[in-house]
Amino acid sequence: MAGEHAELLAVTTSKYIKGKSDETTRKLPELAFLRDKGNIKYNQSGTAIVWVVKYKRRDLNTHEDMAEVTYTRQEVHKQATLTYKAEYTMEDAISWGDEKKNRGKEALVTLAKDKLDDMSKDAKNEFVEEMYIDGSDTGNERKLDGIDTIFQQSGTDATDEYMVNSGTYAGITTTKGAYGGSSDSDPQYDFWAAKGVNCIYNPGTALSWAANADDILSKAILSVLHGNANEDMLDLFTLTKSSYLAYLELMREKERYMADNTNLKRLGFGAGKNIAVNHDGVDVTWTAGVPSTDSDSKTVHGYGWNFDFIELCWLGSELFEGMSDYDKDQHAYRFSLIGGGNLKVKSPRHQVKLAEWPT
Repeated sequence: MAGEHAELLAVTTSKYIKGKSDETTRKLPELAFLRDKGNIKYNQSGTAIVWVVKYKRRDLNTHEDMAEVTYTRQEVHKQATLTYKAEYTMEDAISWGDEKKNRGKEALVTLAKDKLDDMSKDAKNEFVEEMYIDGSDTGNERKLDGIDTIFQQSGTDATDEYMVNSGTYAGITTTKGAYGGSSDSDPQYDFWAAKGVNCIYNPGTALSWAANADDILSKAILSVLHGNANEDMLDLFTLTKSSYLAYLELMREKERYMADNTNLKRLGFGAGKNIAVNHDGVDVTWTAGVPSTDSDSKTVHGYGWNFDFIELCWLGSELFEGMSDYDKDQHAYRFSLIGGGNLKVKSPRHQVKLAEWPT
């Protein structure tokens, strides 16, 4: 009987988790946007994620009539490389006693679905937090290179309007000017530098999130525009819950109209319940995954995402694949979820972090 039930549960687990993984990609704002843009890449293979980055423009020179032209090779590309380092599992079991208390195939399947439903919810809530971590931190060797991986900094303080970039991402240095150029007008100067907006920048009068959240968001939107291309525009701000509430309160105090004609609404997220609003053409919402502080112990208000330049590269056919079997040693039906891959930020300069760097 155990073998018959184990086979039944194996089929149930596989089919049920496939549906739950699909549901997860629809119900998390970050994954919903990636899904909508076709940037969740399943069934990936190989040992690394490799892509070519154009970091500077070729020179446009003048030419005199009939003058001899000199040809030289111009290096304008860098190679970025990440590994499929993230691997996540979650395990649970139904004991022999639980099976006997739920006699019959239907009762056992219901018990298994309840177990899998609860596991899927836990996996969803845990996974969204992983999307925000710094994968280069000690202890994160088997975790995603989350969005904070591109926001490594050094020496940023209240006199800096923007974060001082340092470190590397995907094998390329993020420090401004490391590959030439002297200002933001030179593409090679900051091509690999993510934009961190200092929410307490003090040019004489200090900013604060409570008093300046709207201006800070507008500044963040403009900071990542490198032309008039639609792909340069941010898609979404995800804030901490407290930062989102402070932003809404500020908008109400200023009697500023907050439109709810958001892309999140189009993607199936509720409207009219302060779930999301539109700010200068960009959706603004809050999610539980956004940390209130980062690994440098700096206060975080949120992140601005441009999902045209982000891919979730995943080794499996779903976000989490489900498996089950019967363990004779423990006399229990065992359930597990597993998934792995990495988050690929194709262009860090199109992403924003909203944080406080006092010192």
